[in-house]
Amino acid sequence: MPRTIEQILKSLPDPNKQLDRVFRVHSFHCPNCRALSPARYQYVPTKRVELCDIVIECETCGESRIERNLSRGTEVWRIAGTDFVYDRDNFYNETKDIMDGADPKDIFFYSKVCEDHANTLMVRNDNHRDSCFHPYLKEMSAFLEHLKTRGTKDLEFICERTFECNSIAKYDLLVVMREIYHIAMMNKDDIPEGLWLAIELEKEILDYAFDNMFYDSDKDHIESVEWIAEDFEKLPKEERMGHPFVAVNVYKYLMKFHQRRGSSDRVLNAVAKSLIDAAKNARAMGAPIDRTAMYDHLMAYMHLLATQKTAHKKAMADCSVWDDDPFYKGVASVVYADALFRGAKGDEPSLPLDYLDPKVAKEILHHSEVAIECLESLSDLSGIEVWLPLAYFYNGYAGNDVPKMKLALDYLEFFDLAHMATLSETNYVVDLIALHAKFGSALQRSALKLRGYPIF
Repeated sequence: MPRTIEQILKSLPDPNKQLDRVFRVHSFHCPNCRALSPARYQYVPTKRVELCDIVIECETCGESRIERNLSRGTEVWRIAGTDFVYDRDNFYNETKDIMDGADPKDIFFYSKVCEDHANTLMVRNDNHRDSCFHPYLKEMSAFLEHLKTRGTKDLEFICERTFECNSIAKYDLLVVMREIYHIAMMNKDDIPEGLWLAIELEKEILDYAFDNMFYDSDKDHIESVEWIAEDFEKLPKEERMGHPFVAVNVYKYLMKFHQRRGSSDRVLNAVAKSLIDAAKNARAMGAPIDRTAMYDHLMAYMHLLATQKTAHKKAMADCSVWDDDPFYKGVASVVYADALFRGAKGDEPSLPLDYLDPKVAKEILHHSEVAIECLESLSDLSGIEVWLPLAYFYNGYAGNDVPKMKLALDYLEFFDLAHMATLSETNYVVDLIALHAKFGSALQRSALKLRGYPIF
């Protein structure tokens, strides 16, 4: 019989931290002042995981605890210590009514109420970005009308706001944003150069998406995007600091563009190296620690691993670029351990620990320990759900520690049940555990069962 998420949770370190990791929403409205505030989840052993309590941490009002229970089959949220029901729909209705009643001509206030409603929708819809489509469409439409009727005095503010919704791929919204970008391109003197190039990148991507049939070739589009990065790197530091990752975003886009088109390793390697250089340049001029940029930096090295034997060493050396941030250092350490293991095993699918060079085993153990220390310190595992179990596998394998390998499997099963990472995405780790667990052991049987094989 398959284990429940509650059963697995008990086998993981710090259940409260695991809940913070698996729930997408980390902010709720304060029941007193109604401000959207940070929140954390609290494990209650007597309840199902989805009914865990929520602690809202309001700067003004302090902590409020929301108790979640079932009443006649319906989930009910109550404010602890009171008889008051905490109704999330009230906050949705309030922010929607304010937005609907606001004057779109007052763009600064209108922008704020649209953003408030968008954030409320994010909370209500499990942090899904697309749920913000309607308030952002209203906001951007008001901006476009403002630019057409009142001129470009507020163009810089409007351009900055577009970045809040540029990841929502809805046709109507993209059409409006494209018009705003075209107006921005014709009024370069009204916005800083760094922001102008950031907008030019968004405009070029949208122009190609809408009108690629009118391009003579992909080369024209690629060159236009590359020029943006080149122009950005030529700007003085003070001009780049407002949007320090423009060049990183250029090469991130080009990586995906070339991957979709099946470009050669030579082309992709060149783009990956440019992305890495752009990330280093951004940090060298004082760009802040940014998780998205760190992830892009690491993924560039991940691509290079297939053709460059020292890529894992270079990735590890770049920990200093990000001040040894635990996100970057944790993933880089797992990548390093994985590269050592792959290099040692050659064509042998199952490499017994006895046949591994003791020096290599010691190095794998060290890097996996560093990875675990870094990754376990993170509350948000977005994008690295595979790396933490992999770190535990290598730590268990190199240290001949079966409980650590079991913990790797527990994490994989937990993340699958919590819809953080599907088993199809983590097959590599499950297969490693199945291959290196003792033949016929409970751990091997559990791994094979998780992999989908019939185990009786």
